[in-house]
Amino acid sequence: MAGEDGTIFGYTHQSDHFTADALPGREEAEQVAVEFLTSIDPAFADGLTVQWINQHDETITGPDNTTVTVSGMKVKTRHDSGLYTWVIVGAGNQIVTYERDITWNSDHSRRQTAMWLHDAWVTARDNSGEELGGMNAPLNS
Repeated sequence: MAGEDGTIFGYTHQSDHFTADALPGREEAEQVAVEFLTSIDPAFADGLTVQWINQHDETITGPDNTTVTVSGMKVKTRHDSGLYTWVIVGAGNQIVTYERDITWNSDHSRRQTAMWLHDAWVTARDNSGEELGGMNAPLNS
C-alpha cells in the first residue's frame, strides 16, 4: 500500500517457504530490516529505534486449502513521531511483511491503525465478510 505522495506504508509476501527452521538470527534480521528501511526512505529510517526482535508466525491457507505457518523474525521499531514500524524478515533474508506508521492504542493494548494488509479486515470493512471482534475489530479514534 502506498500513499498519495508515493510513501510505501505496507507490503506483505507470505509464502510457505518462510519456515521457522530457516530464520535469520536477531542481529542479522535487524541488519536486513535497517537496510530495507533505509533503502525505501532514508530520512524516515533515521528516526527509528528498535524496540524488540522476536519470531513472528502467521497462519495462512495454502493453495490446496491446507493451513500453512509463515515464520519470520519481526523487527519492531518506534519512530521519533511515536508511530510504530516493523519488518518481518524470513528465510533467505527476504522481507515477509513491512508496515509503517502504526498507531498503538495503549488503553486497549492493540493497534489502532487499520489492518489493511489483513484479508479478513479488508473483507469485513468492505461489508462482504463477517464482522470482526477482539484484536481485529476496528477502533474509532
